Amino acid sequence: HSEFITMNIASSARRASRCLSKSKNHASFVNAQKTTPNQGYLSALPSCAQPQTQSAFSSSVVLPHRHQSSSSAPPHNHIHETLQEKRHSILTHALQRVHDEGWTDDAIASGTLDAGLPPSYIGQAVSSTSVFGCADLVAFFMDECNNNLRKELNTLASVPVGSGDNNNDTAAKIYKALQLRLSMTLPFVSSNRWHEGMAIGALPQNAYRTTQQLDEMATIVLEYALGKGNANAAQRSVIVAAYAAAELHLLSDGNNGSVASVSLSGEGYKSTWTFLEERSKEAAKFIIDGPSLSGVPLPNPTHVVAA
Repeated sequence: HSEFITMNIASSARRASRCLSKSKNHASFVNAQKTTPNQGYLSALPSCAQPQTQSAFSSSVVLPHRHQSSSSAPPHNHIHETLQEKRHSILTHALQRVHDEGWTDDAIASGTLDAGLPPSYIGQAVSSTSVFGCADLVAFFMDECNNNLRKELNTLASVPVGSGDNNNDTAAKIYKALQLRLSMTLPFVSSNRWHEGMAIGALPQNAYRTTQQLDEMATIVLEYALGKGNANAAQRSVIVAAYAAAELHLLSDGNNGSVASVSLSGEGYKSTWTFLEERSKEAAKFIIDGPSLSGVPLPNPTHVVAA
């Protein structure tokens, strides 16, 4: 590319003087490209993906101008933030495709096009995949669920829950938080896709990341139920165990041959919410009163996920 620029600088300069009166539209494009903060990624696109308004004349004149000074190049942090924003957009759109295409690279490709980006961005949205599906898409979904759960619980923190009894209040908060977190998977449960996502997350190469995400979820729940800084590893393990049990129950609940409703109050998942309420009471009793078995080592989150 640099050789091409060198050979064309002289001829481009001669053409520039003759075409100056005809280059107003090009000058406007160049100025807009310099001043628009979100257009820095255009320089990273292959030539086939460059805007159609950039002619051969602009390629031979503007590109050397871009490389005259390193100070005119976009900051590295800005480029990184731009790529992260596009990755987030691609994966967000890809989640809408999971219902039809599963947790696959095809869903990533469709999400890239749905986000209005060229196909060259498909490979930048994922870091690793397996023959069983796209692990990055599953991990992205779980991260989004944890982020949304934290926001929702921060909003609910000022709303009184329970009857005043310490055990009942803690149980009610744990139930509310876990129900909210489970409800985020309902669209994929209804489309019969969430068991695939769970299987991908449980693969050996993905288990460590899944464990960290579940441990983070337990921390968020306990911060809401007990307050920040009051949870330990054993208590987080109890929350993860209660959540995992309810999640497995959810997969079979309402599976009567018809598509289940995604409503929290829908009859299709009533059995799961009853099951979750009982597990929440057990978890609250363990957290408040402590374990009833002496001399028995408590599991850590890694062991719970492995099981």
